[in-house]
Parts: sequence; structure tokens; C-alpha cells
Amino acid sequence: MFVFRCQAGPNIGMGHLMRCRTLAHALYDLGELCVMVGPSLECSKEVDNNIFEDWIPVPGWDSSVQDAENLNKICKKYSNPFAILDHYRIDKLYQQTLRCNGLHWLQFDGKADRPLWADVILNVRPDAPQLNYQKVIRHPDPILLLGSKFVLIRQEFLKCTSIFPKNSKKKILIIFGGADDRGAILLVLESLLTSLTENVCFLVVIGSQNPRKSFIIQWIKEKNSERIQHFTDPSDLPDIMASSDMAICSGGGVLPELAFFHVPMIVIPIAGNQ
Repeated sequence: MFVFRCQAGPNIGMGHLMRCRTLAHALYDLGELCVMVGPSLECSKEVDNNIFEDWIPVPGWDSSVQDAENLNKICKKYSNPFAILDHYRIDKLYQQTLRCNGLHWLQFDGKADRPLWADVILNVRPDAPQLNYQKVIRHPDPILLLGSKFVLIRQEFLKCTSIFPKNSKKKILIIFGGADDRGAILLVLESLLTSLTENVCFLVVIGSQNPRKSFIIQWIKEKNSERIQHFTDPSDLPDIMASSDMAICSGGGVLPELAFFHVPMIVIPIAGNQ
């Protein structure tokens, strides 16, 4: 049994939910049971009904200790669960509370800049093996999964074998994750639409949870340009990525997916941890 504690919502963290879902799907295929704790039900998809035995929303955050105790309470309902933590606020007090209750867990990390009591530490950044984890490890014998070889790639990407011929019309993919793009999509379009030649077109991918979605789509409609196509949570995203000549994107979970198809990228971070 695996219990996921994830932070995700319309404004932030949809990439975190995506990688948790990818890991849970792999565990489900191995016959394991999974539970999701944290995101609201509106963040769930139809596939989650099969992958997750239960989905438990956590509407707010009062304190590290209280959230950790709530997670321990949930875990006690199941037989010897292993936790997966993908949350910005997992600090020293949170981890010590889990450890005092005998819980074991895997923790997603990005910078090796805080104490870690996790049994398994996962950091998929290409430079992760060079980070000094010895200064932050508090577990006596943790498993370190460091580097891009541990990237979680969705099954639909692994199954995409299409090869798209390049033509005279160059395609620039604009994609900033599934949550709030922080205005980046229109910033890029407004900057490039009139400055690049007519043989360049734009493929714009918008997350269904993006609170700016309606405004972005309306802006595109008003431009009435044949050079812009927009998609909302497209089911054929692997094909769209594979057909692109380059991408302008955020620095989150979309990076390894674009790298999987060897798509050149210009990266614009829209969150502090990117």
C-alpha cells in the first residue's frame, strides 16, 4: 500500500500531481494499492478512479505537525503503508513527526538544501548526483535516486513511436504546465507573433485548471491568426510535442517530457523552485 501526499491545485503544483499519478500508475500495474491525499477532487481524472483506492482532499494547511499527524492518521487505516511525499512544505517538524510514528517514505527533492529523514530520496535533476546530499541526510541508510535516469515518464509518452517529418512550416510549442501559467503564454505570443516570419506557427497548450484559460483562448480568437492553434489538456500531447521544432516552456514537469522527444527548449521559470 502506497499513500501519496501531494500539493497541487489550479494555481500551482499540477506537475507534481502528474508525476505522482505516473508513479501510482506504475505501482498499480504491479498490483499495488495507492491512495492520494491532498489535491481537491476537481484535480482528479477518470483514470484516477482505477489507479487510486481512495482520494482524500486536504483543503488547507494549518501547521507541519498537524498535517503530518493527519497523514499518520490516514496511514494507520491501512496495513503497513509506504508514503510518497511531493509537497513544498515538508520541513523538519513534518518529517520528525512522521518518523516518531514509525512511518517510512519516499520524498521528492530538488535542491538538497534542507534536512531529510526520508528512506528514499528522489531528485531527477540532471545535476542531482553532484549535489552534496551528505550534509542534509538524517536517515542512517537512505536510498538515493539521483539524476535524469530516474525521471518519471507517462505511459502515453513511452508508447508514442510516431516520427514526424519536418517541413517548411516551423512549429513552436508554448506550454507552461497544467496550472496557472502566470501570464507567460500571452507574454510569449505577444512577443513573437509579430516578430517572427510567417513560416513559424505556434502550438499553445493550456491546462484545464489554468485560471487564465478563458482569457487566453479569447485573446487567441480575437487575433484570428492561422498561425496559432490552441489545445486544452490534449489527449495527443505526446504527438504534439514530438511534432514540434522547438518549445518555450516552464521549468517544471514538462521538461523531461520534451527532452524525451529531443525537442530544443527555451525555459522560462514561473515558480521559485523551477
